[in-house]
Amino acid sequence: MTTDPLDSVQVRLAGVIQKQEKHTRGYAALARLVTEAFYRASDSKWQRGAETTDVIDRRKLRRLAQGDLDVVLSLRELRALDIYLEPFGEGLAYRPLFEKPDLVQTLADSSDVTFLLGSRMAGEDRSFPHWDVLSMALLSRRLTASGANVRLDIRDVPMYPEFKWSDPKRPDDWLSLFEDGGPSLVCFASNRTMAASEYMLSRMFEVEPFEEAADFDQDRLPFHFVWNPNLERVQDSSFRYGLEELESIDPTAAAQVRAGQGSALVFDDRAVVDRVTARHWGDAYGVCVAQRRASGRVWLLLGGVSGPGTFAAARKASSVPIRLPEAGTRKHSAVHWAVISGRVPEEHAADNQLLRALDEQMVTTPRTWAPR
Repeated sequence: MTTDPLDSVQVRLAGVIQKQEKHTRGYAALARLVTEAFYRASDSKWQRGAETTDVIDRRKLRRLAQGDLDVVLSLRELRALDIYLEPFGEGLAYRPLFEKPDLVQTLADSSDVTFLLGSRMAGEDRSFPHWDVLSMALLSRRLTASGANVRLDIRDVPMYPEFKWSDPKRPDDWLSLFEDGGPSLVCFASNRTMAASEYMLSRMFEVEPFEEAADFDQDRLPFHFVWNPNLERVQDSSFRYGLEELESIDPTAAAQVRAGQGSALVFDDRAVVDRVTARHWGDAYGVCVAQRRASGRVWLLLGGVSGPGTFAAARKASSVPIRLPEAGTRKHSAVHWAVISGRVPEEHAADNQLLRALDEQMVTTPRTWAPR
């Protein structure tokens, strides 16, 4: 199957023209303004309202706004667009025609972002997982550097088993953040212990949180975790497979997990084993999951099978070619997800928390999931 090389980029100019058309209330009016700007720049004697043929006509502007890749533009037409758009900071001499999808920029453009970070009691205080804090700090720097006017906030969420969904006295004030009108949200860590990650995934994929789904609902989900049986803190989830399911997919992986040598991530009828938690080095795996909600806000989960898997997903997030639809559709978008890997070298087994680069890679190209 061949792939169009333009599939991984979007026509930046299309969005710019769409915004201008809304402002001018029509492509005919926009074509006239582009023409006036062009002639004013080339002839100081030209007067507004002069009878001239539009430099670029309204039909061509409409096709450009629709992202038509077969539009033919002359250098004269490109120059006219450049002159008109320059005062808006969108001149073609400074801004590219195309841009790659940037998930972090999309998140920044939502203007109001809250990080959800798992925490647990540690004596009289609360502690936070090391890799999740690193991931949050990294993403915070990238959002701040995006150039967008973004407001950042942090909320800590009690982790399992301190948080139990079945406990009527559970601390759940953070759940209000998921309601309509809430901010864009970023969850760090998998749903093994992180309550907010389980809740976010369940809302995205439309299953009940904190419980195992019926076989039909479970099988339609695109990925699952199979946890090392030596791990004590594991909460119920539709995204959790048992060793029996893993055995039917990959007997070798099932044997490793059964022996406590690691935990597995299952997707595309295959399994990968993350052994970092068990032996402190090796390949780490995580998922990057994103959705545009009906409110226009963005939900993003960066969840690793291990801590380094979460950090690898956070490091790769800005270059994963996930293109979320523009805000304003008033419905949830499809869920976009990709599997990310990283590697902790054996020589760093004793001090892997000092690592800041994991040779992170995309294991899968981004996929989309939508309810049947």
